[in-house]
Amino acid sequence: MCDVQGLQGVVVGFPILLLSNTIVGMVNIVFSCELADGLGKAIDFTQIDWVRAAFRDHLSIDCYPGTFNLLARTDDAKLNWALVREWKGILIPSPEPGWCASRAWHARIERCIGAAIILPEVDSYPNDKIELIAPVNVRSALGLKAGEQVKIEVCDGHWPVS
Repeated sequence: MCDVQGLQGVVVGFPILLLSNTIVGMVNIVFSCELADGLGKAIDFTQIDWVRAAFRDHLSIDCYPGTFNLLARTDDAKLNWALVREWKGILIPSPEPGWCASRAWHARIERCIGAAIILPEVDSYPNDKIELIAPVNVRSALGLKAGEQVKIEVCDGHWPVS
């Protein structure tokens, strides 16, 4: 159970990760990344009506404005992020021809906050960048600052988020 005060409504109700990646219907990967400041562009983007609807319809997340940005800096983080990107993920189609689609994976931040990784299908997207959406301001809820290590658990299937 999450020990952060006031997050009872967003605690994810799925099994604890088996660190050996034992398959029990799903494969989970846990790794740590560095919390990074974003560019500030996602705050407006995540509040566009079609974006919010797509996140709700495909991921069951009514996201807080903006994204929670991580960087895969260590060899372990790079390897695990590469493994996650090999998974099919959940397709979030583009609303218009010529716009990019995205893939997503359900995740849990610090074994506490239900979230989803969003990966735009753009060739120029940085290989070490991991953007997550969540129903709360993750930094505030967990008292985190840029540069700190953050543990994420990623699932290759569908977890209940709320």
